[in-house]
Amino acid sequence: MHIQKHAPKFIGIGGKGTGLGLITRLLEAHPDVHGPLPNVGFFCGYHGNQADLSVYEKALTLTSATPKSGESCPDYLAAPKVAAFIADTYPDAKLFVVLRNPIDRAIVEYEHVKATRQIDRSVSCAQYMTNHPSAQTDGFYARHLNKYFGFYSPLQLYVIVYEDFIKDPLVTMQKLYDFLELKKDFIPKQLEAYAPPPDEPVHPGRITRLIRFIGSLIRKVRPKKVQGPLAPPAPVQQNFLAPSELAVFKATFAADAAQLSHLLHKDMVVEWNLGIETAPEVVL
Repeated sequence: MHIQKHAPKFIGIGGKGTGLGLITRLLEAHPDVHGPLPNVGFFCGYHGNQADLSVYEKALTLTSATPKSGESCPDYLAAPKVAAFIADTYPDAKLFVVLRNPIDRAIVEYEHVKATRQIDRSVSCAQYMTNHPSAQTDGFYARHLNKYFGFYSPLQLYVIVYEDFIKDPLVTMQKLYDFLELKKDFIPKQLEAYAPPPDEPVHPGRITRLIRFIGSLIRKVRPKKVQGPLAPPAPVQQNFLAPSELAVFKATFAADAAQLSHLLHKDMVVEWNLGIETAPEVVL
């Protein structure tokens, strides 16, 4: 039996282009975690070797003395047998997963492989998604999540929808901190702009008014730098796929998204606009 002296307390899973990397970086900023979190993809090639497992656990503790060690890997969600390997080895670990509109995810992947010249630049997005089946199957989230929910309860598996994160990143991260039993009111520097202003006293005293006045003068002389966007904007699907192509891919993902809706208790077909749009009837 493997002695889990340095077992990971959490493991992040997702897919390429889901936003897992961004959320992992914000998690690394937490003082109880310390980064960088390794992305070793260990379980994609794990076959039960105890010596390898000891090496893996040692890698988790190289960057941190905190007991809140873990890793994050975008390959774990769709990779076969990984859910069973993780559950068999670390049944007490907490997992978080990041999901994103599957068409947007595929487009982000396509843009990446094109930018890194892994495919010819003349290959269209529809051709790439057709010729590389994983570009579609990686977005069958319900299929992949069902494997994990076969081993873990919702108390151990937390699902983040990327679009919800973009709407309110600070709340999303603080919910994740709470789930991982970290100090939940921590605010990463990158998310300070999303924090609500502190409560003002009803009747501020002279010192408070003086501090405010000095602060206003400093802001006029040295205005605060405008923070750039937290993440790139979502791809405009119509810029990558013709209407007929988009309709086909929406239909491809809609059935899985409907199953995902039952797992997340929200209509992901509507959330991700995967319904087939019909032309309005012409009244003669």
